[in-house]
Amino acid sequence: MDPANPFVFETPLEPEDPLVGREQELARLLELARSGTYALLEAPRRFGKTTLLKRLAHTWRTGEDRLAVWVDFSRVLTADEAARRLERAYAEYHPGRLGNLVSELLETIRIRLGPVEIGRSSHAAPDPRD
Repeated sequence: MDPANPFVFETPLEPEDPLVGREQELARLLELARSGTYALLEAPRRFGKTTLLKRLAHTWRTGEDRLAVWVDFSRVLTADEAARRLERAYAEYHPGRLGNLVSELLETIRIRLGPVEIGRSSHAAPDPRD
């Protein structure tokens, strides 16, 4: 009988699962997050990017009572769907007052990121002050 392979390749690991061989990358990402610096994490499929980022969010949240959410934007095609996913993520990780605040905020504001607009429904009349 073959011994079971201890390495999981099919799906990302959970944040509580052991992280082997990525301690330096995690420490560097935490350092960048603390300084407010953007980072690009690039690697081929199934090299552990999602696992590393989930661990980063978990560590950030539990370390010093910081705000961190995990939002999967894969297959998002509209700004409305992106806003819904953000709202669900905040409600999941920060239920109650913060989740309600984010929900109210997304109903009343609009965020533009180049051609992408998040927040107020794209069917709403444009604000003449924009």
